[in-house]
Amino acid sequence: MADIATRGLQSGDPYLGTAEAARMLGVSTTSANRAMQLLVQRNILSRRQKRGTFIADGIHGQAERTIDRVHLVVNNTYLATEGMMADGVIVGIQSVLPHAEIEFNHLPGSDDTAWVSELIAKTARSQQAEGFVLARSSLTSQRLFQASGLPTVIFGSRFPSIQALPSIDRDHVEAGRLLTTKLFEQGVRRLGVLMRSQVLPGDHPFMDSIWKTAAELGLTPSDLT
Repeated sequence: MADIATRGLQSGDPYLGTAEAARMLGVSTTSANRAMQLLVQRNILSRRQKRGTFIADGIHGQAERTIDRVHLVVNNTYLATEGMMADGVIVGIQSVLPHAEIEFNHLPGSDDTAWVSELIAKTARSQQAEGFVLARSSLTSQRLFQASGLPTVIFGSRFPSIQALPSIDRDHVEAGRLLTTKLFEQGVRRLGVLMRSQVLPGDHPFMDSIWKTAAELGLTPSDLT
């Protein structure tokens, strides 16, 4: 959907084939085909035998639909360590979509490809307008939701290959700089950084900022653990 809007395509315009969509999204042709089939079911795309894929008439009605159900797709460990209410996520959603149903969907701890694919397929068959908020999401799940064309927002950092999904993120670079500077001002000269077991894309700029700020303050690699 985001790619269609960016290109300014209208009903009847030709669109990408399965192989081209797979390359653009960075997923397998199987996943791309499944995502495009969902868009066909929603009348966003149409496939014409021996002619290719085209934009369908349903593209015109998308902007007017409201969200009836919001899926909070979260890793089980996220709820245990941080909680959704602490971040005000649920309160924020209800303030904007007061009539929408909020449903929790818990990501499995290991390979989530089949689980996410089934959730997307189930949602595509629904008569309601449904959207997703992804918290602590894997690269695979971000790719699948991006390919699905369903309304999705990432609560956190996008992986570098994910460009079509909007995200709401913290300023990891500034956080690393402020934490390191404050500790240094308090006389700390040896720093230890404790991280979660699951490393996500926002952790990389956070650590880079700590290293960079520490170096600017005259600390050496041996001062950081």
